[in-house]
Amino acid sequence: MGDITFSPFCAYSYAWRVNFKPQVFEKLEEMLIKVESSSERATHISFKNIDLVEQIIDSYGKLGFLFYSRDRIREVNGKVTASHVFVHYYLTNFIYDCKAYLDSVAVMLNDFYKIGKSGGEIDFYFNSFRNIVIEKEPELTDIIQELESWFIKVYNWRRDLIHKYTSPVGWHFTKVPSAEEMDELLKKNPPCLMLIEPQPYFSANYPELNKKYGTAFLEIDPFCQEWITNACHFYNRVCEVITDKLV
Repeated sequence: MGDITFSPFCAYSYAWRVNFKPQVFEKLEEMLIKVESSSERATHISFKNIDLVEQIIDSYGKLGFLFYSRDRIREVNGKVTASHVFVHYYLTNFIYDCKAYLDSVAVMLNDFYKIGKSGGEIDFYFNSFRNIVIEKEPELTDIIQELESWFIKVYNWRRDLIHKYTSPVGWHFTKVPSAEEMDELLKKNPPCLMLIEPQPYFSANYPELNKKYGTAFLEIDPFCQEWITNACHFYNRVCEVITDKLV
């Protein structure tokens, strides 16, 4: 392929900038991109399976959003004035973007395997969609079953933050703090934590969460890193399987 690589089509993604460069891209380059020289001056790149290429790039771009939000949280959490405001923004977007990424992969599989679902039916949250993907592509059985609970968790977090609750960000509370307690805490500007599951921030049931999980709050960075690990693992496997089908 000479100097033509898959990277120009993925380099806009922040995932590329943090060096998540799936090995499968090398195979995709050979299978999906054909270089033709019509003259000594001109090189034309023509795509086979152009829709699939577009969807692979789209999913990769959305995956980059997760890395970006994680890195911005690391930069500001407890390190700038009113850091909880910025952490709230980036963490909320991290969750939204993770759902967008999964939806992008779902649409890609729906189209590639001609599953025939439409609209909101194309969602890994639904057992019916997961089952038909497995039926069409048994090689994805293990990865889909492995990540099933995570698919559902992402769906629930995104749904609740959009439609129900204010913010997942907070600190270790045993009860809803008073205004004076919050003022004192914000002056100290400690690193933010996050609620362990979606809850109404101003009336979160901390005793129930503590009883159920042993804590009401999580550290944010390990939460983000777990989701990124799952997302990358899923992306690698899906692209690997699709690539094999194009041989």
